[in-house]
Amino acid sequence: MWILGMLYLVRYFLRREHILSSSAYRPHLSLGEEINGLIPEFPRKAVQFWSDQSLAIDAEIPTSDRIKELGRNWASLIPAGGGLIHVANNEECILPPGQPLENSNASLFWSMSVYHQLHCLNGIRKALNQFYFGEMSSTEHHQHIEHHEHVYHCVEYLRQIILCHGDTALEGSLDGLPGTTGWGTTHICKDQEAVRSFAEEKWRWAQANVVRPGSR
Repeated sequence: MWILGMLYLVRYFLRREHILSSSAYRPHLSLGEEINGLIPEFPRKAVQFWSDQSLAIDAEIPTSDRIKELGRNWASLIPAGGGLIHVANNEECILPPGQPLENSNASLFWSMSVYHQLHCLNGIRKALNQFYFGEMSSTEHHQHIEHHEHVYHCVEYLRQIILCHGDTALEGSLDGLPGTTGWGTTHICKDQEAVRSFAEEKWRWAQANVVRPGSR
């Protein structure tokens, strides 16, 4: 199996270099856009950051019900289909090998990065809950070793995402003390409602055309 995986990777890197070196390849993409132009550019909006109490824990020790409520709220950030996108005729695209999906008629899917990022951050949040409050579902407990590896994968993945995007918004101190919470700073963001609507529209299309009933 690992040999097959290595062959996929070699094929991917060779194809990537071929496309990048092609005279027809002229990227005109903004920061945070999909390199093949498969995902549209979304409207930008100025967003002032403040702590969202429906998703965050403050100084109080949360009850078990509060932790479960936060879990449901975090889960609601992910659209139907989990941000998976079906790409037809992907041979000429700069894409890593696709993800097979059960009941998808052998079609391959790719994840929109923003929802993988949220999935990873949620995994770190769950690990912190377990560390501080001992909260872990029976399923999570059964998968403890895999969960441990997943958390450290996510830390490294999010490190690269943060440095890639390089947000240069300026942050101050609301209480006049050294250091910053980051609250009150205005950032230029993609319209996440538009991003989510696109992801859900693509999933509805996939369900109607390439996914058999029962998937996701």
